[in-house]
Amino acid sequence: MHNWVRASSSDFTGTPPQPRSGHTAVNVGKSMVVVFGGLVDKKFLNDIIVYDIGNIIL
Repeated sequence: MHNWVRASSSDFTGTPPQPRSGHTAVNVGKSMVVVFGGLVDKKFLNDIIVYDIGNIIL
Protein backbone atom coordinates (compact mmCIF):
# COMPACT_ATOMS: atom_id res chain seq x y z
CA MET A 1 0.00 0.00 0.00
CA HIS A 2 1.23 3.50 -0.82
CA ASN A 3 0.91 6.53 1.44
CA TRP A 4 1.34 10.24 0.72
CA VAL A 5 3.59 12.02 3.20
CA ARG A 6 4.18 15.77 3.19
CA ALA A 7 7.89 16.45 3.32
CA SER A 8 9.20 19.26 5.49
CA SER A 9 12.51 21.11 5.30
CA SER A 10 13.76 19.19 8.35
CA ASP A 11 13.59 15.97 6.29
CA PHE A 12 16.42 17.13 4.01
CA THR A 13 20.02 18.27 4.22
CA GLY A 14 21.67 20.86 2.00
CA THR A 15 19.94 23.55 0.00
CA PRO A 16 16.31 22.67 -0.74
CA PRO A 17 15.04 22.93 -4.32
CA GLN A 18 12.83 25.82 -5.35
CA PRO A 19 9.06 25.40 -4.98
CA ARG A 20 7.66 24.74 -8.46
CA SER A 21 4.68 23.75 -10.53
CA GLY A 22 4.36 21.96 -13.85
CA HIS A 23 7.20 19.56 -13.09
CA THR A 24 7.52 15.86 -13.88
CA ALA A 25 8.21 13.28 -11.17
CA VAL A 26 8.83 9.54 -11.47
CA ASN A 27 9.70 6.70 -9.11
CA VAL A 28 12.92 4.86 -9.86
CA GLY A 29 12.85 1.50 -8.13
CA LYS A 30 11.61 1.58 -4.56
CA SER A 31 14.04 4.12 -3.15
CA MET A 32 14.25 7.15 -5.47
CA VAL A 33 11.99 9.88 -6.79
CA VAL A 34 13.34 11.97 -9.68
CA VAL A 35 11.87 15.43 -10.35
CA PHE A 36 12.56 17.32 -13.57
CA GLY A 37 11.94 20.94 -14.49
CA GLY A 38 8.82 22.94 -13.83
CA LEU A 39 7.94 26.60 -13.57
CA VAL A 40 8.85 29.31 -11.04
CA ASP A 41 7.46 32.82 -11.56
CA LYS A 42 6.71 32.06 -15.25
CA LYS A 43 10.31 30.92 -15.82
CA PHE A 44 11.05 27.39 -17.00
CA LEU A 45 13.42 25.26 -14.92
CA ASN A 46 15.77 22.73 -16.49
CA ASP A 47 17.05 20.96 -13.39
CA ILE A 48 16.87 17.45 -11.97
CA ILE A 49 16.33 16.66 -8.30
CA VAL A 50 16.77 13.14 -6.93
CA TYR A 51 15.19 12.22 -3.59
CA ASP A 52 16.43 9.11 -1.79
CA ILE A 53 13.29 7.89 -0.05
CA GLY A 54 14.73 4.55 1.00
CA ASN A 55 15.52 5.74 4.53
CA ILE A 56 12.36 7.68 5.32
CA ILE A 57 10.72 6.66 8.59
CA LEU A 58 6.94 6.92 8.53
